Amino acid sequence: MSDCEPHCSLTPSVSSAGSSSTIPSTSRRAGIERFFFKTGKASISSTTTPTQKTHLSVGPTPSTNAGVPTCDTAHSWVWQHFDRSTADRLIVTCRQCKASLRLSYEGSSTGILSMICHMQKNHASITQDQHATATLLQVKTLSSPSTPQLQRSSSNPFESSAAPSSDCTIMNVGLRCQKYPASHPRARILAREATRFFAVTMLPFSFVATKAFRRYVSFLCPRWEVPSQEYFATKALPELCHIIRCSIQNALHHCEGDVVHLAVSLWSSLSLHEYLSVTAHWLSRDSNGNLGRKQAILSLRAFKKGYKAENVQHHLNTIIEDWLTPLKLSVGFVVTDNATKVRNAIQQSGFTRVPCFVHCINLVVQAFLHGDTQLEFLLSRCRKLTARFSRSAMSRRVLKNISVQLSLPKQHLLREVKIPRWSSTFLMLQRLQHIYVEGPPAMKEDAAEHITPSQWSLLKDLIQLLKPLCEATDIVSKDTATLSQYMILVQLIEYRISELAEEFESAGRGNSVQLARKLVTVLQENKYLSDMRSTQHARVASFLDARFKATAYSFPGDDDNIERTVREAVLALIVEKECQLLAKREAHLVAQSKRDPEQAMSSTSETWEEVMDLWDMIPIYGVAPTPRARNKEERGKAVN
Repeated sequence: MSDCEPHCSLTPSVSSAGSSSTIPSTSRRAGIERFFFKTGKASISSTTTPTQKTHLSVGPTPSTNAGVPTCDTAHSWVWQHFDRSTADRLIVTCRQCKASLRLSYEGSSTGILSMICHMQKNHASITQDQHATATLLQVKTLSSPSTPQLQRSSSNPFESSAAPSSDCTIMNVGLRCQKYPASHPRARILAREATRFFAVTMLPFSFVATKAFRRYVSFLCPRWEVPSQEYFATKALPELCHIIRCSIQNALHHCEGDVVHLAVSLWSSLSLHEYLSVTAHWLSRDSNGNLGRKQAILSLRAFKKGYKAENVQHHLNTIIEDWLTPLKLSVGFVVTDNATKVRNAIQQSGFTRVPCFVHCINLVVQAFLHGDTQLEFLLSRCRKLTARFSRSAMSRRVLKNISVQLSLPKQHLLREVKIPRWSSTFLMLQRLQHIYVEGPPAMKEDAAEHITPSQWSLLKDLIQLLKPLCEATDIVSKDTATLSQYMILVQLIEYRISELAEEFESAGRGNSVQLARKLVTVLQENKYLSDMRSTQHARVASFLDARFKATAYSFPGDDDNIERTVREAVLALIVEKECQLLAKREAHLVAQSKRDPEQAMSSTSETWEEVMDLWDMIPIYGVAPTPRARNKEERGKAVN
């Protein structure tokens, strides 16, 4: 074969005197790929004579520069998996493993050999998929009736011998496009990720049998055969549950303080079932030694209608024995809603219950809104007005035009949901008031569900009264919420509403003043919030928080002895922690002294330092003088 003879390639093209054909852009590949994706076409080129000027190619025909063949790499498949460095154009980064490769050095030719070698060595499955795709494109091109090679006359016997064997090519494609076996690493990864997808989205496993899903998967990964729904239900999901369970147990093993707090929530579905979830909250240290909050759902169980408090108690005891007892962890506080059966189950089990702040605020607002006839009438008008905009397309267009004219964000009016949550009521009133203030008079006066100007003014004051409660709800709903914020937020809400009452009174709005005073009364008379005022753990939590230390014994209704009670409770906690620490270290030192006595002495010194650190906390809170400081004073007097 002479130097001027075309190179071997995979896309048929004919070049002869007075005629030429173009190469389809969909089948272009870099010339260097001929050495890595062998498709058996070398025999085609070897039997093609120079006079035929016929070659098969997957990309532009390589040109020669001083005898060195170069190739156009702009259309190579390998660039789909690499990114060029902004600092150096000759360095690329793999998108799969983030590895950096140097293509060449300054002054030398740039190729894609290193990238293809990297893909074959580290990402073989992707390379195999690309090989099968390239072969399939070749077969489609060869089998096309418009291909110039198939339109040539077969009178020349040499041309017939140069034509590829279609049976051999189809067999090659079948081998390259065969399905992954179930044990293939690629198939296992895809099945695992699909299981996570179903677990997070909570879609039924029957979704895998739908035609749309299978067509989508066949487009993304033709070689993966989607498992049946029985596989996901009976094998994949249980394995995922086991992995998650082991991960949670490992995290609980590193719990600080050996105390885990629980949050128990109960809600009803449209069916005849009620669901009970149990969430664990604890502290643990990361790799840098910093404390962080952790949480995990330990159980979610459905109860049929008619269950009793004993059933809930038995379920909680089972969870504790299953998760906490093997790790020698104890239960701290248990946060629950106001469901009677759950509340009784916690009391019968002897746990310290903390009522959910959000549920308590919900009860306060519901009692406030439904206990006033004037508010009931105003809320009824607001519900009808928002329902009108929700049902009528013409009303929605009017609202849209208002938003465009006033450069407001395109927002729809929010309707109140049927579940007893006051937050949806607040959002409905807030959105309605915002559009009323910004909107034209037509919306204020021509609405079928007319609201008078005095009612709009009352609605504005009502939103101001409910806003502090909404902000407090958002604060305790964050991951950083603490028990120390509980009673402080209640005090701040009462203080803010009292301020608003004074503002309304100075402005001469008597109806708003009555609403503000009534809201304060309902807040103070709430049974669950009143019980939290007298609980010792709420005061101790505020006392241990540096932000609220001064207010720990200044709650309304406190007596003169409350400060001494709180300080004694804090001292008892420190002593209890010290005893637990010493007992734990003693058991560890007994086992360690048998192996390495010197190391045991070092551990004893570390234990004593930790105990002293606990005692040093006492003067910070004003409970008692520090033993370490007292010993230093005594030693100083002895020296003098």
